[in-house]
Amino acid sequence: MVASLNYWESEKERNYKHWKAEVITFRSRIARLLKRNPSFKKYMQEIYPEIFQDVVKSAQVEFKIGNDNFISLDKALDENYFGL
Repeated sequence: MVASLNYWESEKERNYKHWKAEVITFRSRIARLLKRNPSFKKYMQEIYPEIFQDVVKSAQVEFKIGNDNFISLDKALDENYFGL
């Protein structure tokens, strides 16, 4: 999902419907996972910054994404946030 949010910024003009649908799908899956396993949210909060940096490094190979574009976990999970 984080990768999709990063791609969203660079691809929103060309492919915004596809990326938006993908982000919505990932958020729904994560919401279901957290509903079944509420304790997993604490673990997600612990590992999220490291995962985010890994995703940014990977996305930078394909897109022009800076290092200063951190998206908080709460924002990434917010159903109304699409990097706008």
